[in-house]
Parts: sequence; C-alpha cells; structure tokens
Amino acid sequence: MASWVRRIVRGTGGRAAVSLFPLVLFLGGCGDGPGPGVPGGAWSHLLSPGQGRFFHVSSYDTTGGNRDRYELAPGDSVLLLDLEGPGVIRQLWITVASPDPDYLRRISLMMFWDGEDIPSVEVPLGDFFGNGFVKAHYTALPMGVSSGGFYSYLPMPFQRRARILAVNGTGQVVDAFYFNANVEEGVELPRPLATFHAVWNRNPRTTSLQPHRLLDAEVRNSAVKALTGKKEGAQDALAAMLPEDTLRKEAARALHLLHHMN
Repeated sequence: MASWVRRIVRGTGGRAAVSLFPLVLFLGGCGDGPGPGVPGGAWSHLLSPGQGRFFHVSSYDTTGGNRDRYELAPGDSVLLLDLEGPGVIRQLWITVASPDPDYLRRISLMMFWDGEDIPSVEVPLGDFFGNGFVKAHYTALPMGVSSGGFYSYLPMPFQRRARILAVNGTGQVVDAFYFNANVEEGVELPRPLATFHAVWNRNPRTTSLQPHRLLDAEVRNSAVKALTGKKEGAQDALAAMLPEDTLRKEAARALHLLHHMN
C-alpha cells in the first residue's frame, strides 16, 4: 500500500488540508476502431459493438437476498474484481453510502494488471471520477456522475489478469459499497499492450512561485486526461483530453495556468 493510503488510514481523526491536486489518467489503446457507419473519433470505440463476449461482475448478496453491497470495516479493503485475461473492462459503476463527509478522498481504488505488484491505479475514489471535494452531477461520454452513481466507460485492457480493490480509509464503517462492471473477453489484444494508469498527487500548500506538478513521466499512450482543482472554500477544476501529439504543449499550458491560479 502506498504511503498516502497508509497516511489516510492512520490519520482519520482530522480533515485533510488540501489546496491543489491533479489526477492524470493514461488510457491504453485496445485496438478498437469505429464500426460500419460510425464516424471516427477519440471515443468512437464507445459507439461500436465489441468483438468478444460480454459478461457482468457486481457486488451481490450471496444468500440470495437484496443486500447486494459490501460493508467495509475501518481500514478494511474489498476485492471488487479478479479476472483472468485476455479481456477489456468496458464499464465501471460505483456508489457509496458513508457517514464520513470526506469519503471521496478517504476511500481509494487500486487496480493491478497482469500480475504486477505495484498498482497501475491507486487514487482516491472521488478524484478518479472527477469529484475531488464534493459529489457533483455531471455527464460526459467517457465518465461522469449520474443518479447518484459514478460511472466510467474508459477501456481497461489486460492480457493475463485484472484485479480491482477498494480501500476504506475513513476510520468509520462504510455502510454500503455498490459495484458493477461489464467486461469483454475473447478479444485479441495488441502486443505490446498499453494498459490503463492513473496518477494522483497533491501539495498541502502551494505558492505563486512554485507551480504544482501535474505529471513527470514518459508518455506513449493514446490519450491523457488531466483533472486539476484547488480548495479554498470552493472548487476550481480544469479538465482536458490530450492526444499524444499535443501532450507536451497542453501540459505546459496547464502548468502555466496553475502557476497563476494561486
């Protein structure tokens, strides 16, 4: 478990002092293309039928009743998904009932691809879905918050294995954690495979003389989504879908903007 998760699990008594954070998502290509009659574009694969077989994974009541949710004790984690590949996670949906007003930051998601020990995704739940400080309704094609639930249609391919966990760092019982996913199997994935990654970083305090770091990585993926915000009694947000060939220019522009936001 990363240091920021350990800090949240142990330091549950007070509110986090957060001024500015970024979340950067690396979207791996799955070899999808638009189907017949579907115009090409960055999200054309969302409008095209899959080539494999789809199945559904969800939280459910093992007794056959209606308690189709997970209850998480303080500091506990739950394995949401553990699948053998090859396959592509095509859709995620989550909703949570927690007495902690800061559960968006204190519940985290961890995703592991192909037997890796270090997760490719290890981020707070709210930040992953673009809700860093408050749960706010918005609807976009790749992800959003609608009817009380978080959803994502960002493709997450894996060759051998996929595991997704949720970690309760609220210090309180999470009364209900609902989860479901749609997964495509029987697909032929490209080699080498670009998998899905998400990076989260925060500075407890920022100054006008020190720009906030968004990303420090070598990127060869198909697209990057950058979500940034700051907390000074309200939330400001900046979101952009960045194709690879414009990543450096737009990242520099975003850093310049963040430099002047403080």
